[in-house]
Amino acid sequence: MAPRTVTGSARLGELIRERRDELGLTIEEAARAGGVGSESWRRYEGGASIRQDKVRGICKALRWRTLPAVDDAGEESVDADRRLNVELADAVDQHASWMVDAIGPDGVLVLSYGLEISLDQIRMDLDELARRPRGAHLGEIPGSLLLDDLPEQWVTHYDYEFVYRFRCTIERLRLRAVHDLGWDGTGGYVRSVADDIALYIVMETGAGAVGLVHEENETEVEHDWLDWYYQLNGEDDRTVPALYSSLPYLKADALFIREGSDLHFDRWFNDDDALLPFL
Repeated sequence: MAPRTVTGSARLGELIRERRDELGLTIEEAARAGGVGSESWRRYEGGASIRQDKVRGICKALRWRTLPAVDDAGEESVDADRRLNVELADAVDQHASWMVDAIGPDGVLVLSYGLEISLDQIRMDLDELARRPRGAHLGEIPGSLLLDDLPEQWVTHYDYEFVYRFRCTIERLRLRAVHDLGWDGTGGYVRSVADDIALYIVMETGAGAVGLVHEENETEVEHDWLDWYYQLNGEDDRTVPALYSSLPYLKADALFIREGSDLHFDRWFNDDDALLPFL
């Protein structure tokens, strides 16, 4: 059976080249980071179709969540290979009633996309770390999307064990979202600093993906993913500003979190529920 492909186009090739230039990468550097040959990369920039098994590597090298879904006319494509396997109605059906009540159908769709993409990206990072000597961390992996999303202060702490545990944290958020255990969506969803960071990453990631999908379907959704994030984390407006204070929209200098702070890396995980799947 021939490998599945994402149909190429002149516009997609142009976007790949523009993004590579934006990151300051040569074709050889981008190809190496993406796990493809230099000649293959040149063909992609020329508009050639891309094998499905190469898409993740290309997105990783270009630090994209997903390939832009465009055709030669610059319009959104309806190619099913460029869509994630989540639809609005299905997302609502798959989540607990309290979650839908808390953030609405569009918020649930953002959460669904964010969970799916984040878990997929983490699997890629785990695969990369597993090939390296023990003690290797995300800072040594070119194009790690998870590294870009985590607080910069502890880069060398993000080793295989951490990434695996962080994946479990996101899986636990997914399970809490789909099981109706009586929560009201505000008091029990986020239970640790790791939960809070994971939710922030998931919602930001999902918001970008949903924007692409709704453009693809020629519909418009107005949303502020931060509102949904704060709704689910119990209106905690302290953790993210402290850990991500260098983000442009916060207009603040980066903070240094000292040992002993409840936001320090050593206290991110809640050991009390380490063996529980979602409680």
